[in-house]
Amino acid sequence: MATGTTHVAVTANTALDNTKWDCQDESAGAQNAWTANVGRTSSPAGLCARPPTTDQPDPGKGHHHKKKSKKKQDPCTCQKHHPKAF
Repeated sequence: MATGTTHVAVTANTALDNTKWDCQDESAGAQNAWTANVGRTSSPAGLCARPPTTDQPDPGKGHHHKKKSKKKQDPCTCQKHHPKAF
């Protein structure tokens, strides 16, 4: 928040992996209210809480990848095991 900003309520925001600060308030003193915000870095300290560790991807495995399922052959098309299916 810019210098000179006053009486602003900053509530329930998530800011992660920004260049310098995730949560920043340059106003002098306690002019603004920061409540229930999430971020890893803060200036001054205490403006935002760290995110829960469950939001992090699983190293090496990635949490966005789905397991590929093997397609099972239709038993009716397998002449080896079902010669009379045709």
